[in-house]
Amino acid sequence: MKQKAIATLILFFLPSFVWGESFEIQCNEVLEITLESSRAYDNPYREIELDLQLTDPAGQEKIIPGYWDGDDRWKVRLSCPNAGKYTFRTICSDQDNDGLGGKTGSISIKPYDGPNPLLKHGALKIGGTKNIVHADGTPFL
Repeated sequence: MKQKAIATLILFFLPSFVWGESFEIQCNEVLEITLESSRAYDNPYREIELDLQLTDPAGQEKIIPGYWDGDDRWKVRLSCPNAGKYTFRTICSDQDNDGLGGKTGSISIKPYDGPNPLLKHGALKIGGTKNIVHADGTPFL
């Protein structure tokens, strides 16, 4: 009986300890992740920083800054050019803010299959002789 009570308590409180969000988007689409701060700040712009550490399928890490969106909401926007499974974790300058820091999850990026050339071929950049090309080298015009 005692073991059943302990197991019930663990299952009841588990969702508050484990975040583990999972997202699925296509290449070059924008993903917006919303987090809710567990603490209030007088001036969030000056008192706190939020970053998302993104790890791509090859193991390369990239830091993406988050931003305050009003009230207790914080957001991180990102876009991934290559298909595969990415993982992330959030890093908060206030280590006592468990609403923002230490959140983990995964992002499954599928190849883009729509008609939009910016999503299909990637962002624009300057090519070799001042031509505008997509990230994959496809001419823009």
